[in-house]
Parts: sequence; C-alpha cells; structure tokens
Amino acid sequence: MRNTINVLYRKIALVILLLFLAGCETEEIKSMDILEVKIAGTKLFIPKSYVLSDLPTSIVADKNLDSQSEQLSLKVPLFEFNVESKGDSSLLGNAILLIGNVVDEGPSKDIDDAKSQLGLYKGAIIEKDSYLGLYRVYPKSGYPKLWHYFKADTDSIDESDEWFGSCTVGPLEDEKYDLSNVKCTAVTSYKDVSIKYTTNAKYFLADFKLKQAIISTFKRWDEASVH
Repeated sequence: MRNTINVLYRKIALVILLLFLAGCETEEIKSMDILEVKIAGTKLFIPKSYVLSDLPTSIVADKNLDSQSEQLSLKVPLFEFNVESKGDSSLLGNAILLIGNVVDEGPSKDIDDAKSQLGLYKGAIIEKDSYLGLYRVYPKSGYPKLWHYFKADTDSIDESDEWFGSCTVGPLEDEKYDLSNVKCTAVTSYKDVSIKYTTNAKYFLADFKLKQAIISTFKRWDEASVH
C-alpha cells in the first residue's frame, strides 16, 4: 500500500514538474515572438513575425522596450482582422501596414485634387463601382489603371464626400470582376498611431468591416490590453 502511495506521489510530482516546464517554455516563446515597440506615445506588443524589415535607423533604445520607432512596416495575415482570405497567398492573404506618428500625417494633395477635380484630376473620369458601391475618380492620364474611391450619393464628388482609398491595377493586367488583382491603400488611426494599410480591393467590401477590425487589433496590441 505504501509503495502504491509513493508511486502515486511520484507521478503527481512529475506531472507538476512537466506543467511547470511547459509554462516556462510558453513564456519563453511568448517573449521571443512578441516585439515591444513604441510609436509616438503608444506602446504596442506586435508579433515579431509580422515585422517586414529591419527596424529603421531612427530607433532610440529604451531599457524597457525592444525598440522605439518613427515608422514601422508590417505584413499582417488577414485572419488577424477576422477576414477569411480563402487560401489566398502573398498580398491577397495579408495587409501591408505602415504605422507611424499621426501628427506626421499631413493632408494628401492628390486626394484633395481628386475631390475638387483640380491638377491631374481636371476633367476627371468618374465611374460607379458596382462591386463595392463606391465611386471611382480617375485622372485622365491614369485611366483605367489608377483611381481614388469615394463614398458619395452621386457622381458629383466634392469636399464633403468620404475618401475610401487609392487603388491600382497592374499595367499589363485586365481588372478582374471581383477586384482580386486590384491593390488599394487606405488610412486610419489608433490613439496617436497612424495606420496606412494596403490590401486587396475586394476586402474593402463593407461586409468585411476592415477598418474597424484593424483598430480592434491595435487595441489588443496596446499595452493596456496585455496582462
């Protein structure tokens, strides 16, 4: 009986030891996989595998941070934003993000010109995109490969209309009906962090709620959400 109890105790002790070692390994993996970075005044905990390239030379070391940066480029799988990319690879299954200080982001003259049909957009070509339900504003010289998207009630685009993104299709490609070969860039922000994101145009459909999902992901990466 005593031998049976001793064997049981040894088994329990072994299980506890294994659980402890597994916990240590998990913490070590977490530490290796997460990059602490400070953009503007916001500290973020970002998976290292999402960082596209070496950190910029403007980084200032801090004893509590892996890096401080003015800008950082990320390649984030779309599943982080609750987007089902259905096995798409390369850009189609990811969003390319450039994040930086929101105060460094000035107004875009190109967008302003597209809204007011000035500069390169004088005599702009305006078309309704039936797939996204948005209006395209092309410069004549860029038609039909380059345009801005606006949310508007009519094709009379003006200053009050909301800009949705800037898009391109390859010069040697014909645009696909589902926009799967069209790349679009848009901008949003979280706290004092500006977020410029580029992905496939088909994910700009309202159903995906991409902008809101990106902001929610940054909230998770915020230090206030890490325990």
